[in-house]
Amino acid sequence: MRKNINILILVLTVLFGLKADSQDNQPRLNIWVHGTTIRASVPIKFSKFHNSTKLMHYSELIFNQGACPRAEILAKNDPVNFPLDSFYLFRWSGLLNRKEREVVSCDLYKYLISKVDEILQKTGKYPIITIITHSHGGNIALYLAKINEKFDSKLKIARLILLACPVQYGTAQLVNDKTFDQIYAFYSTYDIIQIMALQPFGRPSLRKFSKFSNKVVHVKTAWKKRGLWHNEFKGLSFLTKIGDALKQIEQTIAQPTWNINQDYDLIVS
Repeated sequence: MRKNINILILVLTVLFGLKADSQDNQPRLNIWVHGTTIRASVPIKFSKFHNSTKLMHYSELIFNQGACPRAEILAKNDPVNFPLDSFYLFRWSGLLNRKEREVVSCDLYKYLISKVDEILQKTGKYPIITIITHSHGGNIALYLAKINEKFDSKLKIARLILLACPVQYGTAQLVNDKTFDQIYAFYSTYDIIQIMALQPFGRPSLRKFSKFSNKVVHVKTAWKKRGLWHNEFKGLSFLTKIGDALKQIEQTIAQPTWNINQDYDLIVS
């Protein structure tokens, strides 16, 4: 009897493309990386003023504040990809400083590898990792590629979602790295803060990675009547829509007619 059942499962797998280890059964690991914070108003790092780096599980977050409602919104609108138990906030000092971002990226890498090992031991499966970043949190995530090269590319990030990331020459080329499978760069022409983040020699940041990569999907984002401001990308009104938006984008770019060099126009209500 059991033999017949196994044969039936095998036939169904061949006929209908069923996978015993489908993505729906894969463990998830979702990380939110915030950008520069108000603490950047004090440019010198003080241990009692600036936050230390920490990977905080959803259960550790303050109810109804900061990343906590963001996790709940994501889980409510896309429970398969963003289950609450998979959500972590990567907290860092928030300093407006390139060297600081590179340093804390090392901490993020260590946390990620530790969490991946924990999930592997528990489930025997490598998790689907999605990193969602706002503003300069995106550059912290991009630095992971440089660190990953030193450790035999052990880290594999399925999706890197960059919300209003200031594109800078020091990290822009890293989007090509094999650390990242797919990158979604959301931007708005109304977002002045994104390009005001200065680089060395006083150069403004950019909105797009178009000169550097064929794996980045640029998502030109707007409300029905105007573009998004910088902080609106991390607001609950926008995050309510992002789960469905990602599904639409992924369906579109999967089409053979999709041109990777064009922007995806996303209008949210």
